[in-house]
Amino acid sequence: MRKFHAASAILLVWMQIFLCSPVNGQQQLNVGDTLPDLVFPHMYNYTGDTLRLSDLAGKPVIFDFWSTSCSACLASFSHMDELRQQFGDKVQFIMVNKELKSNHTFGPARTHQLFERRSQLHKPAIPFITQDSSLSNLIRPLGLPCIVWMDSNRVIRHISSRINAPNVQRMLDGKAVEIEPYRGRQRYVKTLFDPQYEEYVGYHSYFSRYITGVNPGGGQQAISVSHNTIPMLFQLAYGEPDANGRSKYPFHRIGRMILEVKDSTPYFQPEEKALRYEWGRRNIYAYALNLPPSKLHRKYKYMQQDLERFFDLSAHVEKRYVKCIVMRKADGRDRLATRGGEQQLGSFSTGTISADDNFREEEVFRNTPFGMFASRLANYVEYQLKYPFVDATGYSGNIDLKLKGTVIRNPGIENLRKALKPYGLELSVEPYELEVLVVRENDLSGLPE
Repeated sequence: MRKFHAASAILLVWMQIFLCSPVNGQQQLNVGDTLPDLVFPHMYNYTGDTLRLSDLAGKPVIFDFWSTSCSACLASFSHMDELRQQFGDKVQFIMVNKELKSNHTFGPARTHQLFERRSQLHKPAIPFITQDSSLSNLIRPLGLPCIVWMDSNRVIRHISSRINAPNVQRMLDGKAVEIEPYRGRQRYVKTLFDPQYEEYVGYHSYFSRYITGVNPGGGQQAISVSHNTIPMLFQLAYGEPDANGRSKYPFHRIGRMILEVKDSTPYFQPEEKALRYEWGRRNIYAYALNLPPSKLHRKYKYMQQDLERFFDLSAHVEKRYVKCIVMRKADGRDRLATRGGEQQLGSFSTGTISADDNFREEEVFRNTPFGMFASRLANYVEYQLKYPFVDATGYSGNIDLKLKGTVIRNPGIENLRKALKPYGLELSVEPYELEVLVVRENDLSGLPE
């Protein structure tokens, strides 16, 4: 009897391996290939538990691959729902997730748990394929988001990283989709110039526009960055980060940079998602700087000069009063001092990152340096509430503090005030003097063109 049970267990294991693994010789599908009549047995937000592709015969389908750890994926849920509302029954939108489990929760239950505990996360009225293996094994996305455009005959017409309404309409009209093709991983190149002459170049710097699928940052330059907006380039140059990426001046944080320009269009991504790709082609840059070793200590000064020359802008550090969220001690009592014990570092899940972090019912900071707590709170507040955060407590030392998960999952200054009050901490919104980076357009009116 024991031999029978053992043999049965082995057989079940092999069946699971066979069913869950890619079929030997299974070919990756690309644009122009036809999807087989796949069956998806773990549906969520659908009329039944199982979906077969042939059930959708005669209708184009757009598959959006996502994961709980992809912030861009989660942020796009509302956009996908807008497209669903706009196109109605003309197109079937389907979300696809291949994650198996989290905290012993599988498939549909895992996805249900995500929306149940993330009240701020938009839940689209779109079917979800969960615990997927069949479609993922055929498409094999290397990076997310990944969007597969399938026509009414199950033929893959396009694969991309983004989607917009004009291109959905183009597909319905039988026209080619005009969004850059999907590239799961970028190709890194050492330089945009002929590498055979590289050893003869003692110093150079250059700017280049957005190049799809290419990241010109694979060499040994003093500075090499790709896909940056103009404000991001200035924040880097004047922030002067060290080898560990810690900025000397935090101009990358919200409210620490002021643009005094006539037209802000080239500096900020448009709100309308359909316009972002074309905007990026015109206004996203790569920058590379190569210096001799004797000048590396001045690399950010070189970058600052390059930026001012190339963009006809000037930048200065000034003190300005900016509306901030300021944290102070309520009185002289110390309600924070730690009682010791093993250090425990709670976290603030900023925005739409790791969904599993948001499932915790309580965030515990035990024997935690106050500076570390204040830094994490600052990141959370600035991301969620869009105000600069200032720690004006003057407190040092290690602390004990607990915050309910509902406070973090439902961001708002009143929730934070109530949660921090028992620990003698107060939050106020007020003008506060900060060091900010002011970037202005140069007056070129008197110069020849």
